[in-house]
Amino acid sequence: MTTILTILLILAVIFWFLHRAKIIKYCPICLAVGITWIIGLILYYSDIYVDPLILAVLLGASLGALAQKYGSKYGLFWKTAFVILGIIVIYFLIYKEPFKAFLLLLLVAGVTFFFHSTSTKTELSSPLDKIENKFKDCC
Repeated sequence: MTTILTILLILAVIFWFLHRAKIIKYCPICLAVGITWIIGLILYYSDIYVDPLILAVLLGASLGALAQKYGSKYGLFWKTAFVILGIIVIYFLIYKEPFKAFLLLLLVAGVTFFFHSTSTKTELSSPLDKIENKFKDCC
């Protein structure tokens, strides 16, 4: 667990400085979490000990952030399907069944493509909505 948390901390600090220097525009925490779980999965699948619980927590954090960010665009049904299928993908990844995880990721991509092709852009109705939307675009 300490290896993954150390990687997360180091990346978060690096990306925070890069974000402050306006070198990167993405959320430094989101980048750090995403890259950490990618490194964690590589180590885990290489049979280097990584605590699967902390790996699942990091994957779940990314899942929740994506669901929050795009849920208002695609709707509650998409968000529900995304979270449920995403949890199952995480389960398969943690139990070292990458083929099943990949098949479910294809299903998630298909559902997202369907909702993307049928969604319509809606204008924000009030200044408060615009302010709230700025905070949602963090991650």
